[in-house]
Amino acid sequence: MNTTLIVVLAAIAVAAGVVVIHNGIVSRRNAVRRAWADVLAYERQKQQTLPKLEELVGSYQEYERGLLTSVTQLRESLGRLGAQPDGIALAQAERASNELLKSLRIAVEAYPELQAAGALRDLMAQLVDLQKEVTAALTIFSRNVELYNTGLEVFPASLVNAAVTRAQPVEPFTDPRAASAFDYRPRL
Repeated sequence: MNTTLIVVLAAIAVAAGVVVIHNGIVSRRNAVRRAWADVLAYERQKQQTLPKLEELVGSYQEYERGLLTSVTQLRESLGRLGAQPDGIALAQAERASNELLKSLRIAVEAYPELQAAGALRDLMAQLVDLQKEVTAALTIFSRNVELYNTGLEVFPASLVNAAVTRAQPVEPFTDPRAASAFDYRPRL
């Protein structure tokens, strides 16, 4: 074989490798975006449930005024979630969701009249289900972020990313409050 042909074949192989790696980075970035959109979709569903809950709780204001405050805080937290992944805003929304569910459980246990309201039970069940969906979506999001970030850092993808794609790593979702409950810290 002549040297020119070998050089041309090598250049084609390198170019094909660069294209494959670039497309892999783009594909993983799109998976992260899709997973974040799923998290947002479930959070938005929670947000659509809140007016019904506010209306119902408002009719029981003499029983529990703190619930309306919790609902309002959750609505504000959900409103801060944007199209770009934002683990801090999501952590705040998740804390507000958990606080609301805790307040609802306390109110229902304390006031039998609230417990008898079938609509409140239905809304609580819906919120609990949505919270489970958010948790599942966060698990998928975290896995996609891990794959994406790893894909940016490994060789030779890191070279292709630095030269061609210039993609930035995505901040994974973390919950500092939950992390502080663990004594274990991995040595990384």
